[in-house]
Amino acid sequence: MHLYIIRHADPDYKRDSLTHQGILEAKALASRLLTHGLDSMYTSDTARTIKTAEWAAKILDIPYQILPWLNEPSDLQIEQHGQVYNLWDAFGETVRAGSSMPTQHNWFTRAPFDIPEVFQVWQRFRDQCDSLLAQYGYIRCEGRYRVQ
Repeated sequence: MHLYIIRHADPDYKRDSLTHQGILEAKALASRLLTHGLDSMYTSDTARTIKTAEWAAKILDIPYQILPWLNEPSDLQIEQHGQVYNLWDAFGETVRAGSSMPTQHNWFTRAPFDIPEVFQVWQRFRDQCDSLLAQYGYIRCEGRYRVQ
């Protein structure tokens, strides 16, 4: 199984859609995915992700399913250089400010992600991912997935 995690194309936040460049990106992505043999596609419920998925669905001739839990959490924020950002948009220099690089085992214990809400969001997201992958026969076992 191949799993592709793709972020939405260039968004037009004011119109809750894609920019002209975003439409070109979505079309190019869809064309590139033609040779990958996709049989399932999932998207969050934001317009920018749905619009990106629609182009791929049209070109690939496969449906997409909307899963609201795929949305980036927007209620966690961080101040950087005098401006407030979504926590998930933390600057690289903020994340890498410690003496060692964060890993998959400790990233949530390090600033700016070391608040209880982050771990709760991550747990819910991971549980949802596990449920989705279980539908395809992949079960989490000691930090990895095995095929049932």
